Amino acid sequence: VVTVLIWATWVLATRHTAATPLGPIDIGLIRYGVPAVLLAPIWLKTGLLPKGMPLKLVVVMVSGAGALFFQVTAAALHVTPAAPGGILLGGSMPLATALIGIALFGERPDRMRLAGLAAIVAGVVILLAASLQNSGMTMTGFLLLPLGAALWAGFTHAFRRSGLSALQGAALIAVWSFLIHLGLAAIFGTHLTEASLPDLALQVTSQGILSGLIATFAYGTAIRALGG
Repeated sequence: VVTVLIWATWVLATRHTAATPLGPIDIGLIRYGVPAVLLAPIWLKTGLLPKGMPLKLVVVMVSGAGALFFQVTAAALHVTPAAPGGILLGGSMPLATALIGIALFGERPDRMRLAGLAAIVAGVVILLAASLQNSGMTMTGFLLLPLGAALWAGFTHAFRRSGLSALQGAALIAVWSFLIHLGLAAIFGTHLTEASLPDLALQVTSQGILSGLIATFAYGTAIRALGG
């Protein structure tokens, strides 16, 4: 519940950046820079490549909940209204997680889980159809948001098999994604200095502290308790 409430705030805050000088790279620096600094004692202890953890799991985790996921979803939310965007992204995540589990890991959901997934699909279709009537939903959103959901589903399965704690996972994703965004900023530039202090404060709070730190920790804790 904590994660979902924070994600709702994150969708709105990311959509708000379309009316500011801040671009996806700027927001990425904030989202992952804040937790990378706050969780430095953890990733300095575990290292950028935790001992015994396969490299492919690191790549899937960082891509699925880090830099690639953020750039894909931020680009979509920049041109997509918040209401249908949130429905499509959030509704696609559990479906993508289940499909990956079935296709790649041989998971066999029981009847109750299948009924739940069917209810999610029906709910997404109903809510999306209602919100699309006057929403201005774009084809970019239709393509990129399910892709973002699939990336996050990959992270869910990779983290479950990583052996990391919720804080260790959050720290690893944050530091790698921050380094990637520093590279992107060096190549494409940044507009952080052009943004107003209220806009920066909003993004530091919603992206860096709530989404990048608390929600990632809360979601990792939920995976450990509930499974993928």
